[in-house]
Amino acid sequence: MTRPLRVLYYNTFLPMNSSEGMVSRQFLAAARRLPDWELTTVPPYRETAVSANGAAPRRRKYAPAVLRRVARSFLSPISPYPIGPYLHARRMRERLTAVLHQNEPFDLAFFHLAQGDLAVLAETHARIHAPLVLRVPAPLAYEADYVLHRYMSRQDRQREQFLYAEAAAILVISTGMKQILAESGVTPEKIFVYPNGVDTAAFDPEAARRAEMRRELGLDGRKVVGYVGSFWPGNDVNTLLQAWRQVEAVEPTAVLLLVGDGVKLVEARRQSEQLRLQNCRWLGRIPHTAVPDVMAAMDVAVGPYGREALTFVSPLKVMEYAAMARPVVAADGGQIREIVQDGVTGHLYEPENAVQLTAKILTLLADPPTAVAMGRRARVLMQDWYSWDKVAADVMKLCRNVAAGKAEPPAALPGQVATVV
Repeated sequence: MTRPLRVLYYNTFLPMNSSEGMVSRQFLAAARRLPDWELTTVPPYRETAVSANGAAPRRRKYAPAVLRRVARSFLSPISPYPIGPYLHARRMRERLTAVLHQNEPFDLAFFHLAQGDLAVLAETHARIHAPLVLRVPAPLAYEADYVLHRYMSRQDRQREQFLYAEAAAILVISTGMKQILAESGVTPEKIFVYPNGVDTAAFDPEAARRAEMRRELGLDGRKVVGYVGSFWPGNDVNTLLQAWRQVEAVEPTAVLLLVGDGVKLVEARRQSEQLRLQNCRWLGRIPHTAVPDVMAAMDVAVGPYGREALTFVSPLKVMEYAAMARPVVAADGGQIREIVQDGVTGHLYEPENAVQLTAKILTLLADPPTAVAMGRRARVLMQDWYSWDKVAADVMKLCRNVAAGKAEPPAALPGQVATVV
């Protein structure tokens, strides 16, 4: 009998209250259900660390918000000030040293790329002498330059390229990201597309409280369009609000639910006031366990992304909409084109085109039977191709191949073979 593959899994997103943290925890939970590998995590992590609402426990906040922001600017692992990166790297080195001393040699290193960890990842790879599989949630230098517009040092850029060169296999979440890496000089043959998954058991329309949630939110008898996600530069809420002004002109009783928070939230609310929008409901951040019920209250769900973000983003919320059998209107491009089959499971619109977005929303609001049928087909697609159990099993197979000295490409991408009729 073949023994389980011993894997060092380094992912500092695991304890974080962020979308990437949530994705990382859902992947790890599915991966740990598989018997063919043993994952030792750094930092150490157990599922019991997750709170009842699906997020990592939050520490009590005693300092004023301004002081917390100042502290984060200095102590962040990606701060331009040296103290933050230094302290983070020292802490991670200590944890890695403890793990390596307590365990037998690993068959494989599976690293989750993050800008604050580049130095530690490069050092660890040289230290453990095991084949490297690199999970890349975003091409870091590209994201820093073109999406987030934030500082990234020359050393970190060099370390990112070093890890790409050293990896036996690089896992990316979209074909657009694969193209970006290939154009930057990474060998295309070792880049494999494994999209994020979705928890189809948690996001189950049959178990959701649609009627109760609509009643609680005062939405009975009204058409509801919704957006759930972060308010960050990559999500084009600006275009959604411009489109909503035109939707209100045609459907004056329709309601737009906006769920989430982020650095662009204040700007979005200010824009809503400037446009004199009447029917926007700002729910803020809600517990992850409440998200399926809120999505179920929607008649149409929207996935707005800017052009640059579309090139590499894996749109988790679009997948969750689909898992909840919501018809989706989403920006056309990147992985969204593989998830949303235009006219079948939803509608696509040209990115940053408010006129097209308006027309697509109004089309679905005017034809509820078609919208419901699209949503049902979207649910089937998620169950067949994008469950976390399937993603974890596919990743494990590739890792076994890498440990054996070979890396074989995955099966055809879901969007290329799974046409739902």
